[in-house]
Amino acid sequence: MSKRRSTAGVRCPGCRINKRWCFCEHLKSIENKCFLTVIMHLKETQLTSNTSSLALKMLRNSELLIRGHREQDFEFTPRPGYQPLYLFPTEDSLPLTPELMKTFEKPIQLILPDGTWRQAKKFHRREPALEAVPKVRIEEGFEKIYTLRTSPRDQGVCSLEAIALAFGIIESQEIKEGLLKALRVMNEQVEISRNPSLW
Repeated sequence: MSKRRSTAGVRCPGCRINKRWCFCEHLKSIENKCFLTVIMHLKETQLTSNTSSLALKMLRNSELLIRGHREQDFEFTPRPGYQPLYLFPTEDSLPLTPELMKTFEKPIQLILPDGTWRQAKKFHRREPALEAVPKVRIEEGFEKIYTLRTSPRDQGVCSLEAIALAFGIIESQEIKEGLLKALRVMNEQVEISRNPSLW
């Protein structure tokens, strides 16, 4: 039996780490206007180190779509009345800036692919409904506070960091700081849970 499965019975169903270090009380509900859609690879749903799941718990206007089922086609339809933007740094993506936000009359639907770097690159290219969605990237303000998993890119950030930075530009600094605060707590609690000398 794997270590992950052997501890499944003592993990909090909310924040998904050992109940001894549960940090659910820090996951404060946030009322957001920008709608968040996380497209998560099936394999990512079982990882306790996944961070976009925290954003989904905190942001009231959000949804989770799963991609990667072998026997089930992935379906995506942009939300009516919203301007969809696909958050992923590619050579042809646009910098996400306050100036860019002024060019949109509709509220934003922020679409985030969540998986390994290789998986995330395929999402936009392989899904016809996503192909027409403008791609955006964050160029400044990288927090780089997440240490539980490494990124293959020097400027890579985890999913929750990317979401927080994007919301800071699209909506408010208050939402950005609220999300990053939760990430810092998660980072700290999981690091402690992995280091018996800190128990």
